[in-house]
Amino acid sequence: MTAHCSKKVSQPNQFCAWKGCKTDKLHTDDSVIQGLMNYSPAAIARKALDGMTQRRNSTEDDLKNNRSFAVLTRMRQIIELFYRMLFYLLAAKPEEIPHFLSEERPNDFYYIHKLVNDRLLDGRSILATHVVEGGAVPDKRFWNIMHHTAHASVQALQMAHEAPNGFDRALIDILVQRCVWTLTNIVYAFERGDSREEIAGRLLAR
Repeated sequence: MTAHCSKKVSQPNQFCAWKGCKTDKLHTDDSVIQGLMNYSPAAIARKALDGMTQRRNSTEDDLKNNRSFAVLTRMRQIIELFYRMLFYLLAAKPEEIPHFLSEERPNDFYYIHKLVNDRLLDGRSILATHVVEGGAVPDKRFWNIMHHTAHASVQALQMAHEAPNGFDRALIDILVQRCVWTLTNIVYAFERGDSREEIAGRLLAR
């Protein structure tokens, strides 16, 4: 006689379409989420751009003054905000937005980046594809570097200690500028009335 083991299948949450969410009420019952959902995509994108520009300016000042650890940790904030905006503005399904805005778990950058890379960038995200070689961070994908800098780990301290010889600071500068430039164009596109599909199509075509 053969024993059959059945795998328990988790039931979807009646209050939220996001896989793994354990909320026991609708996210939109929260007045904060209601307020955020009343903003237009252009308004949210403009707020994000303002914040990202401030961080970009701080990063440029850190680069000029050789504050390597500050550069690494600020870079993560800029890039995460950029990918979160790509998800919210261009990749998210309508039913996913309340959970995303609630910031309740699961809502981590790893998962958000994966959704953006799969749905919007055709697997070409620089975080997933670019490998930094040599010095303090031998053969590490950008994604691994983002992980270390987010948690201000010992490896992040080592990367900063060996910069600029051990880390491509020019690449950091280019990447940060690209995030700001791309979001700027997205903001202008929404403000002139372009559709989400048109904007996403142009992004993928680059």
